[in-house]
Amino acid sequence: MEKWGSTGIAIVAVVVILIIIAFIYEMGRRLYFWIAPKIYKWTPQEAHDREMASLGIYSDVSGALRSYRRKRSRRGFIVGVLSIGAAVVPWVREFSSTDTLIWFLGIGIFWLFYQSELRLKTMQVRLAQMHDALERIAGTANEKDEHLISELSDY
Repeated sequence: MEKWGSTGIAIVAVVVILIIIAFIYEMGRRLYFWIAPKIYKWTPQEAHDREMASLGIYSDVSGALRSYRRKRSRRGFIVGVLSIGAAVVPWVREFSSTDTLIWFLGIGIFWLFYQSELRLKTMQVRLAQMHDALERIAGTANEKDEHLISELSDY
């Protein structure tokens, strides 16, 4: 016990709890997709589409867009909380002025990296929309909006 200390034990406990929660979630999801098609009378294709959508794999644009917006807003919230939390650290730990400047420069770089990632993803989505439009015009589209769905699903 002396070797690990209370911090190590707390970290191990949190990891074990997270693994248990992930296991319970996955078992509940599997149970739901085993029972729900029988209760709600889903067709096999409908059951498959709903299960794939629960994993983030969509066959329609509206579902992929909803998931994309949800993931983007969650990620933005997490980045904002991390940035604000990191901005408080210099006053809690009593940094020197140089250390505080370097710390805030790091926070700024982190925030700019996140913003550039968002802009690049927006460009990729727009290019996928244009690609799908060009394929529809040329008449070579196999599926409707397949590039856009693919781009929105891998965020």
